[in-house]
Amino acid sequence: MQLTTQRQAFLASPLGGRRLAARAPAAAPRVSALFGFGGGKREKSEKELEKEEAFRVQQEVLARRRNNSWQKDVVERRKEVSKYMQDPEYKKKVDDEKRARFKAKKEQEERENPVPK
Repeated sequence: MQLTTQRQAFLASPLGGRRLAARAPAAAPRVSALFGFGGGKREKSEKELEKEEAFRVQQEVLARRRNNSWQKDVVERRKEVSKYMQDPEYKKKVDDEKRARFKAKKEQEERENPVPK
């Protein structure tokens, strides 16, 4: 009884022990599809531009996190909030400014888009 190794089993394969020559993959032909899809330079759509902008903003956030520069902004914001919560005069001033901005924005919208009667 004869034991065969993997190499001997390979040599007994239907190829007869011949190795196939390694070929480079064929280059895919450059196809220009119908209706202008699939080829050449094209302008980016509005959706793609929005995606790129969102990606850019996210990368900025990640960079701020890596550098710990976000802590400075947080400390400043917390100071403002604590001042707002503790000082009634400052709170009244801020609330009046917010009301004035809201009123101005609402008036601007009414001028741009009048409501038909």
